[in-house]
Amino acid sequence: MNFLKYDDFLNESNYNKSVDSSHLENIKYNSDTKELEIEFWDGSIYKYFEVPHRVFRIFGDEKSTLDKISSGIQHLFSREKMKTYGTRFWKLIRTEGYKYEKIKDAKS
Repeated sequence: MNFLKYDDFLNESNYNKSVDSSHLENIKYNSDTKELEIEFWDGSIYKYFEVPHRVFRIFGDEKSTLDKISSGIQHLFSREKMKTYGTRFWKLIRTEGYKYEKIKDAKS
């Protein structure tokens, strides 16, 4: 049986992972369509469109993320502030203006 290395998962065209976060529960990414789906702890789900694979790699990597960020944007984020999925989501996805749609409302 062959096991994929951690980095191989981030290179898969369809990526789905539960994450350890106080706000996010699950992330899915399809590199063919460049769609990123985020499920929050409250049950709401949002789909973000045209998210480049390089941005997803930074967002989805739970290892030392800033070591892999290009020097062109590394200065924008302190090492401490980029450690959590929530912070990376806000800085890399939400504030960058990617089009999105809510595909499921929060649990009642």
